[in-house]
Amino acid sequence: MKTIFIILFFMVFGLLAAEEALFSVTTTEGDTIFAVYPSGIKVLNDEGNNVMIANRDSIRMYFDEPTAGRASRGGFAVGGVASRNLVKEYFTVEPESTRIYFKESDLPIDASRGGFAVGGVASRERTISQYLSIKPDKTDINVKDPLDGFSISNLQNQEQQKIMNISQKNSFIGFESGMNTLEDGNYNAFIGYQSGYSNTEGSKNVFIGYESGFNNMIGDDNIFIGTRAGYNNDGVGIGNPGGKYNIFLGNFAGLSNQDGYSNIFVGWGAGYENISGTNNVYIGEHSGRQNESGEFNTFLGAETGYYSTGSNNVFIGNEAGWGVQDSDKLIIQNSNQDAPLISGDFAEDTVEISDVLKLTPSSMPDNPTAGMIFFDETDNKLKAYDGNIWHDLW
Repeated sequence: MKTIFIILFFMVFGLLAAEEALFSVTTTEGDTIFAVYPSGIKVLNDEGNNVMIANRDSIRMYFDEPTAGRASRGGFAVGGVASRNLVKEYFTVEPESTRIYFKESDLPIDASRGGFAVGGVASRERTISQYLSIKPDKTDINVKDPLDGFSISNLQNQEQQKIMNISQKNSFIGFESGMNTLEDGNYNAFIGYQSGYSNTEGSKNVFIGYESGFNNMIGDDNIFIGTRAGYNNDGVGIGNPGGKYNIFLGNFAGLSNQDGYSNIFVGWGAGYENISGTNNVYIGEHSGRQNESGEFNTFLGAETGYYSTGSNNVFIGNEAGWGVQDSDKLIIQNSNQDAPLISGDFAEDTVEISDVLKLTPSSMPDNPTAGMIFFDETDNKLKAYDGNIWHDLW
């Protein structure tokens, strides 16, 4: 049997009628290989399977899957003859790939010509809407409904797995990122494998990194950047703005946070075990690592407040306040030694300085107030002001 290959473009205007062929081409055996219907056209192979279907809204082409030991050729191609012995392909569709080729040129690119485009005719006046435009200098993808947007999916075991989904309200880039977000979850940006995976109604979040914000469901206004940053944040807080207004920067920063809010954790594992603590600032690797519910702490430095469980503390310096369990403490130190350089108690309004305090000699203040002390450079004495006169302290 001769193999017949037909390339045809056909457009039909008007109402659809009963699907009886208006015109057909058959083989000598009586098998239909080409038919024209009121709604479009069909091209079939010698086994009666569709090869091409063209109607008013689409053109579809079908190819057999290559089998083992069979050359992976065939398909559909558009090309031109450059010489008697050379055929140049511009557009090819095969079972394993679709390729578009453009002619290289040293001349300035004319934006109105060349390239490849897919569009639709909107009316009889032939207003053309371009959905896909590929040119040597740019690629444009246009969508009709900005809420539905544009997406790329992976089909595995016949299940659709989103890789990228960009719309007017959300931008999700990464395998299954933001995949459970519902209609009320708006203005999120998730980038990374399964970032924002469990998000349903959370809005105005930025999650960047592998599984960042993975368990966040309804938490709003969070910024999580790093591998599993904010992993357990869920925003289900009772009687508080649970799981909102957090900024976690660094791998595993704020990993255990559930309904803690208004926290800033910066550094690898900063605030790692925080669950419900609020209004904390932890900056440094493992700073505030094991504080689960403390509030209003400020820790600056690597491993500051590592084992701390209290609230209203200020720890500054490497390992400062490393094992302190109390609240309302001030510690300035560069190690986890028991006697810090400067310590204080905010509840008692006291400050303690270890070893020596040195005051630089200076002249008498012009407008002293009660309680001032200074080291007088004129007579080398330490003096204190009682509100009326200065007193030598020896």
